Amino acid sequence: MERRRPISKCTACGGSRLAESSETEEHAVSGTKYRIEVPAWKCQRCGEVFVDGPATLRAELVVAAELARHGPANGETFRFMRSSLQLRATELADLLDIRAETVSRWEKGHDPVDRSAWAALAAMVCESLEKRRDTRDRLEAIRSPAQKPRAIVRLDLDT
Repeated sequence: MERRRPISKCTACGGSRLAESSETEEHAVSGTKYRIEVPAWKCQRCGEVFVDGPATLRAELVVAAELARHGPANGETFRFMRSSLQLRATELADLLDIRAETVSRWEKGHDPVDRSAWAALAAMVCESLEKRRDTRDRLEAIRSPAQKPRAIVRLDLDT
């Protein structure tokens, strides 16, 4: 299956002959280097390489999911996982019902990362890789005060 080109012409030289290629992205997190191949396009005229933006974001998420599964649970990996979800520290703090300063202290290594917060963020990362939001939706649901109580809730035993 052929990938769709993100651009029609090279922005460096104006050439229109772009060939499928790949680039190796490297992420160094907490003493470990992660390398991942991402799709790219190379100008046949000048050699300029254009990396696929969405693939770059997905590559970061793949690295974050590896960290979520295997750790280590420290501030640097916590920050990498949070940013792979494109969550601001204040947004994550709001979801976890903590102060943004707490997230900052964890990420800077001033305080150890709370294990429950680590587990919640790790779950969000792994689910995001599968294009799911279960944990995030649950955190958002319990963050907001419930609407009006429902008198009858019908449940199905098969779910």
